[in-house]
Amino acid sequence: RVSAEWNSLSVVSPRSRMGVKGLHSYLERKLSADAYRLPLSELPRRTGSDVVVVDGMALIRRLYPMDFDWVGGGQFQALYLSVGEFVRAWSAAGLRLIVFFDGGVDEAKLSEWLSRRSRDLATCEKVAAAVSRGEAVRASSSCWVPPLYVSKWIGAAFRAHGCRVVYTAGEADRAIAAHCVGRRCAGVLGKDSDFFVLPVPLYLALDSLRERGATPSVVAYPRQAVLEALGVPEGLLPLLASLVGNDFVEQASLSALHGALLPGRHASGGPLIEAVGAELRRAAGAVCWDGSGAPPLQLWEELGG
Repeated sequence: RVSAEWNSLSVVSPRSRMGVKGLHSYLERKLSADAYRLPLSELPRRTGSDVVVVDGMALIRRLYPMDFDWVGGGQFQALYLSVGEFVRAWSAAGLRLIVFFDGGVDEAKLSEWLSRRSRDLATCEKVAAAVSRGEAVRASSSCWVPPLYVSKWIGAAFRAHGCRVVYTAGEADRAIAAHCVGRRCAGVLGKDSDFFVLPVPLYLALDSLRERGATPSVVAYPRQAVLEALGVPEGLLPLLASLVGNDFVEQASLSALHGALLPGRHASGGPLIEAVGAELRRAAGAVCWDGSGAPPLQLWEELGG
């Protein structure tokens, strides 16, 4: 019974900020939003493309907000209208959307996924118990889950409004990046720091999106600005992400490294990212590796030393 409920939740859980721990907020502080905010209508001219690739899982909380019904089954007409308003804002700027949704969980992320789904299940049980007692249940950031299969309903609404919708075999991040790069799309809209690491040309931060008003706009981070802010070559970004800590790496396995880099301090956020970046630059310089190709064996030995 429990595994079946987890499986149901796997396709509806909203995409909170995942990926590299602390990287999203760190780069938001380093790269001023005012300096990188663009009107949506400017994107085709700046990028040469009118297609934006969207992380659909990141849209769940935005398009199905907490004030919609979430206990009694779902408020799907309101969801349909919400998606339509979202699509029209981009269409008015001359942009088309292709929306990707997760179709499963990468095996390497299974441990983290199980932990999050366990928390979701505990929330569901708490809400069900309150309803059975006749208590009013108020949504909050710590006590809310969307209706089951909401990603399917959102995808159907996007398709009904003329957008192409893709459900991937596993998590969608890499497919989103590959489609954006391979088809030379304008950029990726999402709220996952993995898109700072994956080689997308322009990352559009969903939380910064202002689709209403006279001039709809979004904060758009170019690839080169991200590399300059982090101070590492592109080839080192995946290694930086792994050594800081992400959904693929067990945090416990990094504690010794983090303790060595920041002795006597709580290793997290900006200080940890900068310390790992400095150590990577030192090790790469010691073995004369510029980040191109696979990391040489000597780099691992240098880091291990």
